[in-house]
Amino acid sequence: MNNSSTFGLVHVLTVILVVGLFGGIVAVGVVLHRNAGLTARTRVQFIQYESALKAYCHEYGEMPPFIGQEEILYLNRDGNSELLIKALSGRNPDGSQLSQQDKDYLNPSAKKFYTFTDSDFFKKKDGSLDRSQLADAFNNPNICIILESTLDDDTTIPKALLPRIVQREIIGDLLNTQIVIFSVSTDSKTTVLNCAKNK
Repeated sequence: MNNSSTFGLVHVLTVILVVGLFGGIVAVGVVLHRNAGLTARTRVQFIQYESALKAYCHEYGEMPPFIGQEEILYLNRDGNSELLIKALSGRNPDGSQLSQQDKDYLNPSAKKFYTFTDSDFFKKKDGSLDRSQLADAFNNPNICIILESTLDDDTTIPKALLPRIVQREIIGDLLNTQIVIFSVSTDSKTTVLNCAKNK
């Protein structure tokens, strides 16, 4: 092998390496940008849920009866997503009217506090929507709600009430809010909150 062919091979390998590195950097940037967008959408979604819950409380003087105080309500368990949909929309997940029993229990005036759209629902593997299961923008149904109380003058939630993964992201011992809504990824590595993490 002569010097010119060796020199040419080194150049080709260098170009391949540089292109590969650049491609990797671009791919990582695209993923980070996408995740940042989904995180922002999730946070807005949770802030809207919080506003709807406060409007519900203002209307009825208390939170929906299935949400306990200072306990974690998991929306992916026990039909809690469906109950939240009924309470905040005044309708069944399919859009039909509530039964009288559901009205009496969840939303006596059948008032609309929030309009759930396709982006709120869990997308199944076949692409169809499960309209009885809420999910965040990452399509993660592991959404949780904690209430401080029925929105009295005390406006803090102790950090200790939250799971460890959420606690790690919060500075200080208290969250300066009455409602915490958060999701935890299925691999338990990331979380999104409705409120600022450093209060």
